[in-house]
Amino acid sequence: MKAKRMSSCSCPECGSTLQFTEWSFVDSELDLEETYRLTNGTFFKHICPECGMEFNSYHSLNFNDPRSRTLVRYIKNDDLDNKNEGNVSHILLGDENAPDYTIDVLFNPISFMDCIRQVRFGYISMENGAECAN
Repeated sequence: MKAKRMSSCSCPECGSTLQFTEWSFVDSELDLEETYRLTNGTFFKHICPECGMEFNSYHSLNFNDPRSRTLVRYIKNDDLDNKNEGNVSHILLGDENAPDYTIDVLFNPISFMDCIRQVRFGYISMENGAECAN
């Protein structure tokens, strides 16, 4: 399952609007380039074509690793504010169709990427740590 759409963000330096592909779901076995960008920390990075500023623009994202049977979810705080309680509890509790999966829910994008590194490679960065259950 691939879920992506075109989105936009504003450069914090010059205010220019940038278009980018926003993923809502990345599968480690199907989406190899996106998985690589998540593990090397460049997935959320953008470079403004007008002024050249490099910046991060975070959005909620689900990462599936079938090999370890782990789903890691990053939920941006803005997305929690826009959901009613029933939708949020479904996001937080996971999918009843995958009872043998480990589901980690994180609210910090750096911890999210650290958790993915831990799931994929068995380590986390020492400077940030991760809140991953694995």
